[in-house]
Amino acid sequence: MRRLPLLLSVIAVVGLALTFNFPTPASEAGASPAMQNRPINMTIGCAGDDVDEVRIVPWTVRLSKRGGERATFRLQQASDVEFVIIQVKSGSSWPFETPPTPDFRVPRGGGNAVTTGAILSNAQEGTYFYNIVAVCGSDETVVDPRMRIDP
Repeated sequence: MRRLPLLLSVIAVVGLALTFNFPTPASEAGASPAMQNRPINMTIGCAGDDVDEVRIVPWTVRLSKRGGERATFRLQQASDVEFVIIQVKSGSSWPFETPPTPDFRVPRGGGNAVTTGAILSNAQEGTYFYNIVAVCGSDETVVDPRMRIDP
């Protein structure tokens, strides 16, 4: 019988997690749909001239085409690099109105976030690949997370 309170606690926690992971769309909630920015938080650590820590949250960002969402890249203040460069991965397309320039830099510090344009109206649903380039001394590291465009 001691397991029942534990089981109920687990069910309650899972229920809360599901509630927060699947928010009600603004159109269903009676509010007008507002454009949202989905953060991509990056932390890059260096050990001398070597990149020794890469943290990207979320690894796969999910964006809603219908909701007009945008991706916002943030290089956290705790990073050891001054900036990272965002690149469209070779062979992949960019689903936003404005493609990144070859030197699309995201500077360190939360107030220096860089936001994409709106999702193209003709962008296909699916997964898009991009690179994050970080340099520590003479070591250049390329990381390839993902974006998922949903209807």
